Amino acid sequence: MRKTFESNNNKFLIIFNEDKNLDFGISEVDGIIFIDKIENNIIFFDLFNIDGSRAEVSGNGLACLTLFVSNIFQFKEYKMINSFFNDGRYFCTKINEEGVLVGFDLSNIGFHELVLNSEKGYVLYIPNPHFVLPVFDIPSTVAIDKAKKIFDHFKGTLNVHVFDVTKMYMYTFERGVGWTDSCGSGTVACAHVYNKFLSASCDDNLIISSKGGDIKVCIMENFYWISTYPKEI
Repeated sequence: MRKTFESNNNKFLIIFNEDKNLDFGISEVDGIIFIDKIENNIIFFDLFNIDGSRAEVSGNGLACLTLFVSNIFQFKEYKMINSFFNDGRYFCTKINEEGVLVGFDLSNIGFHELVLNSEKGYVLYIPNPHFVLPVFDIPSTVAIDKAKKIFDHFKGTLNVHVFDVTKMYMYTFERGVGWTDSCGSGTVACAHVYNKFLSASCDDNLIISSKGGDIKVCIMENFYWISTYPKEI
């Protein structure tokens, strides 16, 4: 069984009960998710970018995966474990009146400062790697160009986000994908930078926008939760 879902204009092909095979075109999606097994409400998955590389997590991808599984089994809450990177980390998802929520353990986020071309940015592990550069009210063309240059500097090994704090807007080049309209884990990375380094008081109910739409981020029970509205396409 295979179906395609979309969340914030990120598209994912989800495959269940089929052999793991990448020998078909997936250029029309941002990634492909194989369901390795489901035990009660625990979903073991394997996530690939469009270039065939594996990824630890995708916030929008897990939202799509949650809706896919819920349509089959009618569960409302899940624990998600990446089978390939099975290092004890897990993600939580649930469906409620706000759509699909994807939770990232706040205690597992690693980060450090990094100055690049005289500009202070932050490397974060959500656990996939991100570089967030905060900027203040710059034109979108400048922000996109800056994000692309940083992405090229890191040779595509990090998800790069130029985060306009004035507009609460994120511009993203994603590892294994390139330019992308949205990034769920990147939204968490930007929220963490905003809360920890840029805000005088910790705002735990943010809305961060990107070309793919708005994503609300809140902190509950030591988890960052993003709200998404996936749909089958």
